[in-house]
Amino acid sequence: MRDRTVGFLRMLAGVLGPVLIVGSILAEPLGLGSRGISPGQVCIALVGCVLLWGSIAGRNFPHSYRGAGTIVLSVLLLLLVLEGGALVLATVMGRAGLYTPGVDPDRGVLDTPGNLRYRPYVMWRHRSMSEPGTTVNAEGIRITPRLYDAQDALKVFVFGGSTVWGFGVRDTCTIPFYIQQGLEEEMDRPVAVTNFGQNMYVSTQNLIELEMQLQAGNVPDAVVFYDGVNDIFGAYPHGKAGYHYNSRGVSRALEGTSGCTGTEALVTMLRSSSLVQLLHHWLGPPPAGGEERVTRAAEEFQGLLDRGLSFDSLATEIVGVYAANARMVRALGSEYGFDCLFFWQPHALAGDKDLTEEEANIVSAEDPNLEALFDAAYREAAAAADTTEGWYYIADIFSDTSVTVYTDVCQLNSRGNRMVADTMASLLAPKLRLR
Repeated sequence: MRDRTVGFLRMLAGVLGPVLIVGSILAEPLGLGSRGISPGQVCIALVGCVLLWGSIAGRNFPHSYRGAGTIVLSVLLLLLVLEGGALVLATVMGRAGLYTPGVDPDRGVLDTPGNLRYRPYVMWRHRSMSEPGTTVNAEGIRITPRLYDAQDALKVFVFGGSTVWGFGVRDTCTIPFYIQQGLEEEMDRPVAVTNFGQNMYVSTQNLIELEMQLQAGNVPDAVVFYDGVNDIFGAYPHGKAGYHYNSRGVSRALEGTSGCTGTEALVTMLRSSSLVQLLHHWLGPPPAGGEERVTRAAEEFQGLLDRGLSFDSLATEIVGVYAANARMVRALGSEYGFDCLFFWQPHALAGDKDLTEEEANIVSAEDPNLEALFDAAYREAAAAADTTEGWYYIADIFSDTSVTVYTDVCQLNSRGNRMVADTMASLLAPKLRLR
């Protein structure tokens, strides 16, 4: 190739390379790309780097390109071997009971990808599992130990989110278990309590789950709904009530759009890696995108407030959706002959509990706007409960408790679960005695 042609190509590559690199970096500000860095931007930047490299290397480019390719291929093969070895080791350790593959020990089974399974209409249920202290059957229902099989057992269904499911506590320390234990002590006949709690369920999903049980002929003697927090969290990113968890992700899947940045995709890929999970098991937390997502949700909510959204109007909407769901549950109870009790749950941001140092540290990390929304919604719920039969506002249940009961802003330890369940059982028992 002539020197003049080589010189022209080097000059062209020297111009195009930096243009592509700068363009990929500034794509979002220039309106040429979506939020964050997409895979397409990364590819364009890499092409730009190769062109710039070729401009500098000149006639030596083919030789240096082969050398770099050999290094990259060797690294990829090494990572593949390490990933395969980690998968085998994780499987062996899992069978020996030394490690649970796919579970982040700092966050628990509920927040780890792969622990949920699709279920029609309600979107998801937990996968079946049998780990020390945590048993979920093939239907995705967490077991309530000592569940009676007697034909004349009174049936109580408990609906809610992960606080009902029992995040962070054993099967024998969940709210449904303590309800069953309390009722056993007061009733003269067997009681079977079923834990229908699922991670991040809002009240509408709980209503639909109840309808599906009735549709299948599984009719209870009483139902307990323990809600509030997830209905607020569902509304928070949208500024509108009635959304379930990850509604945007479901929308993107149905509409065939990505909606996530290359960084988020990379984090998701890394979190699913057996090598990363095993290293986390030994050394510490894996790369996480949760804090970034929380920050983005806070920024989006602030934007809604700037455009005129008010805390009180959204709180009224949230409680209105819950009240409408409660009316439908009562209508079903009247038709099918079961009692209904609704409990607006306690939360570290609500009530007047004297928080311990541990609990105060949890609350201090929350978005101030989210705190204000919780305050408005809880005021609205307290007023609604005062005028609605069967609706109990128990956010102040820990007012006289000086010890730690919260493990995060809404999850409770076994002590807190027992206090909540004892209140529920004391209100349930008189109704069940009439049956």
